[in-house]
Amino acid sequence: MESSRIEAALAKAAETKVFKTGAGVLAEVPAVFKACFAGPAAVVADENTWRAAGARVDAALRAAGIAAAPPIVFPGSPVLAADYAHSAAIRDRLRPTGATPVAVGAGTINDLVKRAAFELGRRCMVAATAASVDGYSSFAAALAEDGFKKSMDCPAPYAIVADTEVLRAAPPAMTAAGYGDLAGKITAGADWIIADELGLDPIDPVGWDMVQRDLRLWLCGPGKLAAGDARAFELLFEGLTMSGFAMQALRKSRPASGAEHLFNHIWEMEGLAKDGTTASHGFCVAIGTLATAALMETVFAGGAGPPDLAEAAARYPTWEAREAAIRAAFGGTRILERVLEESRAKFLDPAGLAERLRRIEERWPSMRRRVLAQLYSYRELRRMFREAGCPVAPEEIGLTRERAAGAFRLAEKIRNRYTILDLAVELGILDACVERIFRSPHYLR
Repeated sequence: MESSRIEAALAKAAETKVFKTGAGVLAEVPAVFKACFAGPAAVVADENTWRAAGARVDAALRAAGIAAAPPIVFPGSPVLAADYAHSAAIRDRLRPTGATPVAVGAGTINDLVKRAAFELGRRCMVAATAASVDGYSSFAAALAEDGFKKSMDCPAPYAIVADTEVLRAAPPAMTAAGYGDLAGKITAGADWIIADELGLDPIDPVGWDMVQRDLRLWLCGPGKLAAGDARAFELLFEGLTMSGFAMQALRKSRPASGAEHLFNHIWEMEGLAKDGTTASHGFCVAIGTLATAALMETVFAGGAGPPDLAEAAARYPTWEAREAAIRAAFGGTRILERVLEESRAKFLDPAGLAERLRRIEERWPSMRRRVLAQLYSYRELRRMFREAGCPVAPEEIGLTRERAAGAFRLAEKIRNRYTILDLAVELGILDACVERIFRSPHYLR
């Protein structure tokens, strides 16, 4: 990426002020630390990321004359969970040292450290070890507390260093997960277009440009990633990081998250696993992206006009029916009341539905044209995922086809953010579209 683009993005990002990527930049961690922080440093890693880069970072900090507190290194097996208890343990270890934490790892380590630093009133930096998520540069931390995963307030790291040599050495599945997460910005952008057309969430040119302008460039080398190409890794990490910068700039996740992430949230809350291994965020987003793309193609397949709007109005459920469906689906879960709140906020009374359907009819040609121009074809998207090593069928992340189909109905209920799922509900065609998708020999196979 051009340095001017990086500088412009950092100027707009609310929290991250230094971003360095390229081969060999791990050696620059001490200089970055000295430029950004005063006082001692403390490396936080697990045994895997300690071997990958943590030991080198700790030694380099000490060699540069930076006072270093004892490193905090978690076991490498089982895989470190994104659990708030670990963040609290980091906080308590750091408190008496006065040290600024240097997270050496991927999404989980970064989130644990971000939150721990925030609770201490400190900032942090991260040395990335895998191009696996867009969360390096995003505000908030996705952590589980008492078994329930939620977004916890905290700023993004003040400084991010990503050595492409370290990224290339990461397990291939982590890189593939990062590719899946980044590709989700394609459908997220299409969802934003739909909301923009309906006057519900106008596109912010700054946030849009930061994610969408170079997105196809960042995604152009899935096969090169699998082959370990350094430039492909640099592009992937830039794309993931720019997505986080856009979220910082707008203080919301709309630039990087749409229906594909709603599918991911459902599966993460269900504890989705394959052969005893929890499905990664990026792999869930990959399947969610394919599901979302399939729905978009199906909804807009009809041509110049939307489905029959009189039938749509007749099919729209009463609030009582919708509440009953939510209680049946989410009863006994920790999120029931939140889902009811989110769904109630976007429920339309008869007058609101009539106005929405009028707007859909009016904007349909433009909406359809813009959405289809934003998307890769489903066939092309599937090919890209295969080349990158991402899953393309629900069974590959531990889902039955029945459970995957059911996720469409669950995902549309959990958040008051307008997506293709809401459009299909308001048109009264979601169930028919899902049935068509899962009957097709083309989709999610």
